[in-house]
Amino acid sequence: MSLMGWTLIEVIDVVAARRALAGRVLRCAGCGAVLAPWGHARARTVYDLDAARVTVRPDRARRTGCAATHVLLDAALLARRGYTVRMVGHALAGAARGETHREIADRLDAPVGTVRGWIRRARVR
Repeated sequence: MSLMGWTLIEVIDVVAARRALAGRVLRCAGCGAVLAPWGHARARTVYDLDAARVTVRPDRARRTGCAATHVLLDAALLARRGYTVRMVGHALAGAARGETHREIADRLDAPVGTVRGWIRRARVR
């Protein structure tokens, strides 16, 4: 996925991805160049279930050929969102069960407008 010139690589196992990156095993999906470790993306705080706040700092990789960078984002997180996949998934599952966005927002302790937006976007797509 590419966002504003950044390429995002979703990883399921962060530890394994770090090992693969350090061992120069990962390659760019676009050009095939070897990826090397290149620090971290900025730290950010996201909300999870039960109003838990999780601070994350995804790894960053750099292509050895052209020096373009990629962010390796844990699959439990959403790009450019302040909530985890679990949080959004619980909201969408609640909507599928017939709960209103207000009921879901109250149960998840999330803003009503945010939950309403998740449900609307999911219905359109």
